[in-house]
Amino acid sequence: MIYIKEYPNLHFMASHFQMSQSKVSEWIAFLLPVLFHSLKKCSLVFHSNESFEIPENLDNILCDVTERQITRSIDNDVQKEYYSVKKKSHT
Repeated sequence: MIYIKEYPNLHFMASHFQMSQSKVSEWIAFLLPVLFHSLKKCSLVFHSNESFEIPENLDNILCDVTERQITRSIDNDVQKEYYSVKKKSHT
C-alpha cells in the first residue's frame, strides 16, 4: 500500500524494510496483482475515466484525492484542463 499511496523509490523501500532493492522489486511485482484482485473483489477499484458507485453494503468509504503531477501535454486544451493553479503544475 505504501508503494501505491506514496510511490517511493526502491532504494527508500529497501532501507525501510531492511531488504535489497531487487527483493523489493520482486515483492512489488508479486503483491500488486494480489492487492488489485482483492480490491476488485470488494468492488473498490475503478479507473479514472470510469464513474464510481459506492456499493450498497458499505457504510463508509475513504478516497485519496491527492493531486499527482503528470506529464505536460502538447495539446493546449488538455494542458488547461489538467493545470492546477494551486500546485502551479500539471496534475
